[in-house]
Order: sequence, then C-alpha cells, then structure tokens
Amino acid sequence: MKIEKDLKKNGIEVIRELNVEEKKKIVKDFVEKLETIFPRRLEKDSIIRKMFSCNMYFAKFSFSICTANYFYKNQSIYIDINSKSLEIDEYIIHECIHYFQDNRESGKLNKIGLCTFSEFSVDGLALNEAMIQYITSKMLGKKSESYQFGNITVTTHSKDYYPLLCNLIEQLIYLMGEEELIDSTLFSNEKFQIHLRELCGENAFKNIAHSFDKILNFINNHDLKYLSIKQKEKLEQYFEEAQDTILLTYFDGIFPLLETIEEVEEYREKLLQYKTKRGEVKEYDFYEKYIERKEKEIEKKILKISRKNSVKTPLIIHTNKVLEVFRNIRNIFTKTKNDSKY
Repeated sequence: MKIEKDLKKNGIEVIRELNVEEKKKIVKDFVEKLETIFPRRLEKDSIIRKMFSCNMYFAKFSFSICTANYFYKNQSIYIDINSKSLEIDEYIIHECIHYFQDNRESGKLNKIGLCTFSEFSVDGLALNEAMIQYITSKMLGKKSESYQFGNITVTTHSKDYYPLLCNLIEQLIYLMGEEELIDSTLFSNEKFQIHLRELCGENAFKNIAHSFDKILNFINNHDLKYLSIKQKEKLEQYFEEAQDTILLTYFDGIFPLLETIEEVEEYREKLLQYKTKRGEVKEYDFYEKYIERKEKEIEKKILKISRKNSVKTPLIIHTNKVLEVFRNIRNIFTKTKNDSKY
C-alpha cells in the first residue's frame, strides 16, 4: 500500500504489468542497441537476465513530458499506457539504464552509476543523468547538433534533453576518454572517479560533480521557456563555472605530471583543440586568458625538461615553435574579438 501511495504522489497510476512477450521486446531492443554501440565491453546474456528480472508496468502519468519512469523504491519501470507501441524510445532507454545501474547492499541503495548516496548527501546525481543521456543518444544513433540558449552555443548529441549538461559530459569525454565513464556509469564502479582523482587530485570529482548539480537543480526548478533575463544570466553563469571547473581541474591537475617534451606537446595540442569542444559564451574570454597564462608555463616547463636532458639545440628550435603556435592562436582570438564588435 505504501508503494501505491508513493506512486500516486509521483503522478503514476498503475494499469497492468507487461506480459512476457511485451517485456521480451523491450529487453531485446534495449540490449541490441547497447551491444551495437559498446560491443566489446558487454556480456549480452547477463544483461538480458538482469533486465528481464525488472518489473515493468503500464501506467497513466499525470505529467506528459516522458513515456517512462524508473521508480527507485521498488526498482520497477512504468511505461505510459498511451504509448502507441512498445517501440523503444529515449525515455524507455534512459529508464532501463537507471534500472541496470542500480546497485544495492542489503536492499539499501548506495550507488547508481556515477551517483553515490550516503546518510547526509547525494553526490554526482547530475553527472550521472547527463552521462545516461549521452549513452542513450549514442544508442539511438543521434548526431551532434548545435544548440543555443541565450548567449550560450554548444554542440551536443542530445539537443532536446539536457543539452547543456550533455555538452559538458562530452567535454569530459574529450579530456578523459569514453571507456571509463561508460563503464562506471553502467556498472556503478569507481574506475572513472579513481582515474580522475589520480590525475587531478582528491577533490576533482567532487568539484566537477557539484558544478553539474547546480545546473540540474536550476533546470528542475525553472521552466526554461519562461525565464527572466536575470534567470537566464544565472544559468549562463552556472554553465560558465562548470566548463571552467572542468578546464582548471584537468589541465592544472595534469600539468605537474608532464615529464617529457613529447608529453608537453600532447598537452599543448589537447588544450588548443579543447576550444572546439567547449560551449561558446558571448563576451566571455576565460579560456583565451587561460591559454595566454599557460603559454608562459609551458615555455618554462620545456626549458626545465630540456636542461635536465641536456638537449640544447633542439630546445631553441622547439621553444620557438611552441611560442609561434601560441602567438598565432592568440592573434586569432584577438582578431575574432575585434571582428565581433562590428
């Protein structure tokens, strides 16, 4: 009875349980799409068994923004009875992933993907939601598109669902790689958190997760169609803070670990190419100023490494080359900024 009251409180009215054939269709479609995108990291039979153990129901929703809902309290998925068919869509996939990543000890939920539950806090909720949506979009074969909100322009695989958060996830994927993020999201392990902590410090994951949470909390508490100018500016601020947190956490974090000129070169190239992944915010030049500051640090790092290795002739050539690249980049930024005034 308590579950029924909780469901009703959340706008869910149960109609009936899916029969075996209906459930088979959803599980089959889900696993096939997951296997197509990530074939080498998945054990198909074990995923089928786990997904088929999920209780699935048709229900009426008092809200109309989605066609499916995963209810954590009884680990069940509810599908809108008004759906025209059982063709799997992004909402059903999203909720199936929620069920799949649900990790409990003695019946108590302690971790779900990148999100960790403790007695006093929930960490990584928004990061987990964004990563699920990234995986969902990949499973559906969605292409990267441009999305604009106010003064922010981003590219994302999820234009209609958490586009700003998904762009931030794709920034993380560019920097850290996709494999560990997907692994930790699907199987609720610590691989990504441990790797990030090793590279960028003890508080790296917490800082990034917190910046995502601020955006999700804002989105959940506001109708984005009817924001005031001040509210739009606030969301823009949160987005700026989030991507700058990623930038500083990663590039400041790994810089002390660079030991060879080759590593410094790779670092420099990654930093410069990172511009293509970041969201663009009008009249905001934090990234450009960061590159100018890093130009000097990279020069010093190359000098230090070269002296240590007693390689003097290549040092002069290489240092000049690095400086030339940065000056060209700086000139491009300056020209772009000047052109934008007209």
